[in-house]
Amino acid sequence: MDSNPQQIVAKLWNYCNILRDDGLSYGDYVEQLNFLQHVYTLLKQHGRAAIVVPDNVLFEGGAGEVIRRKLLHECEVHTLLRLPTGIFYAQGVKANVLFFDRKPAAEKAWTSKLWIYDLRTNQHFTLKENPLQRADLDDFVACYRPSNRHERAESERFHAFAYDELVKRDKANLDIFWLRDSSLEDSANLPGPDVIAPRSSRTSRPPSSSSPPSPRISRSDGAGCSGRGVAALRRRTVSGRDVRRGSRRS
Repeated sequence: MDSNPQQIVAKLWNYCNILRDDGLSYGDYVEQLNFLQHVYTLLKQHGRAAIVVPDNVLFEGGAGEVIRRKLLHECEVHTLLRLPTGIFYAQGVKANVLFFDRKPAAEKAWTSKLWIYDLRTNQHFTLKENPLQRADLDDFVACYRPSNRHERAESERFHAFAYDELVKRDKANLDIFWLRDSSLEDSANLPGPDVIAPRSSRTSRPPSSSSPPSPRISRSDGAGCSGRGVAALRRRTVSGRDVRRGSRRS
């Protein structure tokens, strides 16, 4: 394994480029997991790391679940920053920054709480018109409390989740969110079916079978006329020829 810090940073930056695509291939996903393990093995005891990972590293089963459980137990995984979309080259890319410290071997899990900051929900950034600025991270930095992160407090966007709660989740899923996305339709506010049905019957009532609508035909000049106009035209068909008021057309 290469332990050159500059090469590690360069590799991390390359993984950010992978996230330009909306969704990772299975090969890229496996490579992300391998890189996460690689950084873990390079850390010395009490060493600190922050790694950009796509969403599926947080929730995929199989090897992903094994690595997450191992990481939660053997490291202090203390912070997860949910990055907004629109900060990479492709729209819709979903990524996160995972913060953890390497700890010595112990029977008890080192992770006690995972603090998650949601910088994604109801945040809209673009590369040109509305790029992410350093000031947009001020609230996260204040919540992170780098001087003493053991004195944190919850806020609207910053919540803590206990270790026991995390490992009980299906596949130790760390893709957790709680804010309601205002861009999505709030189905809870939709009226009930007993309200929708009468409205539908008033606005889209089918025609009565006892009084069908008058048929319409097209005249030769392109104008439309109702069934009453049909009688006025006195159109008849005799021996395959169209006869109108006694005049014969061949």
